[in-house]
Amino acid sequence: MQILTGTLYDRMGGARSVEKLVHAFYDQAARDPVLSPVFTAAAAGDPGAWWARHLTKMVRFWTSVSGGPPYYHGSPVLAHDGFGIEARHFDAWLTLWHDVLFDSLEEDVARELLVRATRMRHVLERHLSGDVGNSMNAYGTRPEREPQGGKR
Repeated sequence: MQILTGTLYDRMGGARSVEKLVHAFYDQAARDPVLSPVFTAAAAGDPGAWWARHLTKMVRFWTSVSGGPPYYHGSPVLAHDGFGIEARHFDAWLTLWHDVLFDSLEEDVARELLVRATRMRHVLERHLSGDVGNSMNAYGTRPEREPQGGKR
């Protein structure tokens, strides 16, 4: 049995690795026939500036999700609301994410990031469809619950 040490962020290679991974994914997503219309709609007006902001935000997001410094502050649910995102978009996203992960990272690290993305998919789908009865947050994790009486 292999014992893993360090955070996922550390095991994947830190900041430079996250940046390369995010850029590799979005280079392909911007050309994907299912995903690109969503990005075109989001980037309307000033695509160059939008992409620069989006890539920075996604590097911060995946840095935080993978256990690196908590640079991301935002709401993944709100960020995806209003674009008509459907199951086919999530399918395309996870398929492309899978391919980029397994082309770029060690198998165990790629698998762990894919599990996190799959959890996010389910949470985002529930929230975007209005079914918010799930207790997971949009990062695909369960938030800590306050003990009885509201004190820690």
